[in-house]
Amino acid sequence: MRRLTKKRGRPETQEHGYEVDLVGARQDALVLASVKSFFGSKGVAKTGFRGLDDSKPKQQTSYLIFNEADVREGIINQAAERYGYDRAAVQLRLYVGNFAKGHELAIRQHLKARVPPATVVGLAEIIEHVERQASSKTYRNDPVVVMMKVLKKLGWSAPTAKSAR
Repeated sequence: MRRLTKKRGRPETQEHGYEVDLVGARQDALVLASVKSFFGSKGVAKTGFRGLDDSKPKQQTSYLIFNEADVREGIINQAAERYGYDRAAVQLRLYVGNFAKGHELAIRQHLKARVPPATVVGLAEIIEHVERQASSKTYRNDPVVVMMKVLKKLGWSAPTAKSAR
């Protein structure tokens, strides 16, 4: 996919791909995910999403896969072709460590309404999943699952996804 950049001094096209942080594949789905931790900052905010809040368009460059239809279509089509999936089997996700205060619900609803829709996965949901894995009696050689088992043994309990919203 070729795309004209916004260079001021000369015309320039971007020919390489756009970054996808995680690619997950299973028989029935190819998951393409963007990860934004935003720990130590105000968090992922509405201002980053075109159509949700256009007051600060400069901030919307961090979310091109969600904001630019031609970028999104190019990424989906190339990933489907590269990994041998039907285009309809490609799912988009946004993993978020920290949302800006009061912005989470609007971001979730906005990305769910996109075509194709994107699933937003917050930190509390990730922790719940890891807790379920840690509750299993089956041994997993995974440092995150082991750490969760240690924390549980010490009496720590994570917030639930419902309480985080």
